[in-house]
Amino acid sequence: YDRAVLLADEAVALNGNLAIAWYSHGWVKVMCAQPDPAIESFRRMMRLSPLDPLTNLARCGIAFACFQASRYEEGLEIAKPLVQMNASAHLSGAFIINAVSSGHVREAADAAAHLLQLEPAFRVPLASDIFPMRSAEMQRKIADALRIAGLPE
Repeated sequence: YDRAVLLADEAVALNGNLAIAWYSHGWVKVMCAQPDPAIESFRRMMRLSPLDPLTNLARCGIAFACFQASRYEEGLEIAKPLVQMNASAHLSGAFIINAVSSGHVREAADAAAHLLQLEPAFRVPLASDIFPMRSAEMQRKIADALRIAGLPE
């Protein structure tokens, strides 16, 4: 993680106009539980390249960062249209963790059921591989939210 932070910081320093560098920078910051720099990185990426095909995944990153910053309602509002457009483990995960944390457990359970239709092999222990957070506490919070939503062990 430390090396990733150094490389991502160097990439944006070398070319501050390269959208993919800001996108990568944002995800590295999410994985290192640095939500505010992550959000700013993703927003900068979207300003630089508003039609970029990675925009929805950048929004997903913002939703994860909102979860880390305990801004669950904001994260939920960002993730909701993403799941409605194109459900995947990442997009559904961002929605589920924010929905559970903001008290919208029924919506989270519906999204979890839909995720299992799309990816029947999805299990809570896979979350640490799909969402490789540096912080064990953050991994635990994600896993707990997925369990509450009804995803299987």
